[in-house]
Amino acid sequence: MSMEELKKMSKTESAVFAAIKADNCITAKKIAEKIGKSEKTVYRAIRVLRENNYITRKGNDFDGIWIINNID
Repeated sequence: MSMEELKKMSKTESAVFAAIKADNCITAKKIAEKIGKSEKTVYRAIRVLRENNYITRKGNDFDGIWIINNID
């Protein structure tokens, strides 16, 4: 993923993306605690990241993992 693509993300989306990249099993609640935002804000950022194909979820919400997609 290029720096230009990362610049298109909001600060919150970028923080959520970094948290997922650091720990692909992290929960929205843990992300919210880590970045100092509400869970609802984290869920919105995750939705945008998924819609833009930056991330996908493999497995279910309880024991799945996040996949960082290669965007070239």
